[in-house]
Amino acid sequence: MKTARLAMARLVVLFASTLFIPGPASAQTGAASLTGIVTDQSGASVPGVTVTATNQSTNVEFTGVTNEAGSYTIASVPIGVYAVKTARAGFKTTATKPIAVEANQTVRLDLKLEIGLLEQTIEVSSETQVLQTENATVGEVISGTTLQTLPLNGRNAGQLSLLLPGAVTPNPGSFTNVRNFGDGRPYVNGNREQTNNYTIDGVDMNESIGNLVAYQPSPDALAQISVETTNYAADTGNVAGAVISNVLKSGANRFSGNVFEFYRNSAMDANSWTNNRSSAAK
Repeated sequence: MKTARLAMARLVVLFASTLFIPGPASAQTGAASLTGIVTDQSGASVPGVTVTATNQSTNVEFTGVTNEAGSYTIASVPIGVYAVKTARAGFKTTATKPIAVEANQTVRLDLKLEIGLLEQTIEVSSETQVLQTENATVGEVISGTTLQTLPLNGRNAGQLSLLLPGAVTPNPGSFTNVRNFGDGRPYVNGNREQTNNYTIDGVDMNESIGNLVAYQPSPDALAQISVETTNYAADTGNVAGAVISNVLKSGANRFSGNVFEFYRNSAMDANSWTNNRSSAAK
């Protein structure tokens, strides 16, 4: 009897412990997604279509399959340039020109199929603007080109957040430190600088005591910076200011590198306004 009760108690404990095992959780990584509806020439939805997005830098493919409503979603796509094509028996292959996909973007791409052999390909040549229609998030993406070409005092990419509407600072000099562990944070839409949320590839990068920036990557390592200022998605909330997502560069099939010289000297600085007003030297 005692053996049966002991076995039952162990079974209950084992079952209860499984209730507290954490399941896999999806993180906000700065990756994008593609979604849309696939239809035939009559406008009817086509289920079972394999939609493939191929990264033009790495040749890595990401696939999705349309459901009964003809809708597909390809989630967690790294930023980059993608060519999209379809495949389904009885229909010609539809292929698009390369499309740029930005950080945290949901690209809406509806495709139309024509009846024919799978070996036949229809290239979608019309140039259409990719619009953000899947959510109401307001913000901007700072591209890698902007990171490389704009001058950065102190090589601190955090100061580029001040380019967005609604982002200001009472102390521009706080953004010139190489290691942005001080007050170099923007005031967004009237909120305090402590109310921003910083991430790197989806990893929380906020210093827990004063909401300072725990780590600011080198601008050479950044592919894009996504700055969301309002109407955040449910998985990027928790703040009143901005959600600033740093996305690091990933590998590609083409070898690349850079060399730079970082030189700072007070002899190259301009005089302050107050010194100029009183005709004083620097």
